[in-house]
Amino acid sequence: MIFCLFLQDILHFGSAFYTLILYEILLTLFQFKNLLLCYYW
Repeated sequence: MIFCLFLQDILHFGSAFYTLILYEILLTLFQFKNLLLCYYW
C-alpha cells in the first residue's frame, strides 16, 4: 500500500531520475530480503 502510494507520487512528478532511484532501492531491498530468507531457511 505504502509502496503503491509512493510509486503514484513519483509518477506524478514524472521524473525518470526518482524512478531509477526507487528501482535501485527496491532491487537492493529484494536482494537483502532474499539473503535473509536464505539465512532463515
